[in-house]
Amino acid sequence: MILSRALFSLLGLILALVLFMIFIQDSPQWRWGILPVLALGFLTYIFSSELNHYWLNKYPIQIDEREHIFIATHLSFYASLSPEKQKKFGKECIQFHRKRDYILQSLPNFPDDLKVLWSAQALVLNHALDLSFSDWNEFDTVVVYPHPFMTPDIEQVHACETHFDEGVWLFSVDQLIPGMTKPHRFFNIALYEFVRTAKKLKPDLFTELKRYDPKDLETASQVFSNISFESIRYWLNIVDFDKEAAYLSLLISHWSVWDVFNDQQKEALPLATEISTRLRSHL
Repeated sequence: MILSRALFSLLGLILALVLFMIFIQDSPQWRWGILPVLALGFLTYIFSSELNHYWLNKYPIQIDEREHIFIATHLSFYASLSPEKQKKFGKECIQFHRKRDYILQSLPNFPDDLKVLWSAQALVLNHALDLSFSDWNEFDTVVVYPHPFMTPDIEQVHACETHFDEGVWLFSVDQLIPGMTKPHRFFNIALYEFVRTAKKLKPDLFTELKRYDPKDLETASQVFSNISFESIRYWLNIVDFDKEAAYLSLLISHWSVWDVFNDQQKEALPLATEISTRLRSHL
């Protein structure tokens, strides 16, 4: 959040000044300032998403050279884009991550280059499933832990989780960074939770996958990936993880591997032909 936070800070300073004048300087005529400040604060809270959306669209920020190199190194889709499309994609990454609040649990910081790469997973999924930027608006909070964590919903330590009703994503950095930077070796939990969210928001997009047995999805994924469903279970430490979301996460994160297959080979992989067509249309 950018503009709304700046307004909250300004209103907080004004409110402090008003209270100072009332109680310290004994100037009761300043009492008239309390109600307008509180009203403006309430309106800022109610319309914070709209304010931030307007600000980010009016004053977009480009990714810097270090962030550009970081994404190009770890995201094959971004590296395949033309320079002009990379610029647009990078701007959207900035917009995506700055519209979210980050709650760090026992972490000193969560650098912007990681936020940009994390956001890029959602934008690639947008292209793969033909989603829109606004589909994610209800999910505005990201909780980041240094290690696997426990929550009331899942009692054992685990790597990631999504609270759909509250619009909150939770991730463990121990699994998040390897999955995003080395997706051919480690399961990408960021993409996995984004897929689970898309499945909740747009269930019709997953109708075809529901026709497949989980074992068939695992067999199909092993055509292009060495990451088994059993290893995903250990990586997440969640026994009953979402097999459809896991398959689609592997399919998208390994896009550069299977996209060179011929049409007959792609047709043997659920959703591969459709996703390949959509991703290639954005290159």
